[in-house]
Amino acid sequence: MASRIKQKFVEAFVSLIEKHPVSKITVAQIVSESGVSRRSFYNSFIDIYDFMFWIHTDKIQIIEDRFWNNRDFYTAFYEYFSFMKENSRFYKEVFKTEGQNSFLSALTSEFIKYGRMFIGKDLTEELDFSLNLFWVGATDRISEWIKKGTPQTPEEITRLLYNSMPCQIQKYYDFGNQQ
Repeated sequence: MASRIKQKFVEAFVSLIEKHPVSKITVAQIVSESGVSRRSFYNSFIDIYDFMFWIHTDKIQIIEDRFWNNRDFYTAFYEYFSFMKENSRFYKEVFKTEGQNSFLSALTSEFIKYGRMFIGKDLTEELDFSLNLFWVGATDRISEWIKKGTPQTPEEITRLLYNSMPCQIQKYYDFGNQQ
């Protein structure tokens, strides 16, 4: 039942995004368009930013699962960036959101959280600093790649991302034979 309600919110959002920039879409519009109550929205999501990030994570869950199961940075991020490029209209809009709970902020936090989990017990203050510094910059570049529609392919972005990683972090990510 909860997933059906969330899907109604997604359908409403997709419909609204055709007519309005994301920055102008409100929870009131989403609930009106979906025919589901405002209470149901807030039972599922903290705010509109949480909702937009949920759409993203719901759609890329299979890619994330493969990353965690195979520990293959190249394949996972190539698929991740290919998905973002294929859905660039959505990502161009959500990357425009600003503020504490913005999509960029949530994505950065997610990458840092996963990096910490990946490094695990080896995480030192220095590694954590490098991890934060890297992912803040990396997500900013990913955002610009999507928003500006730069010509790099998902494969090129994946390679650039990996090659720019500090070596003390890079060793925790398996890049396979794709270097």
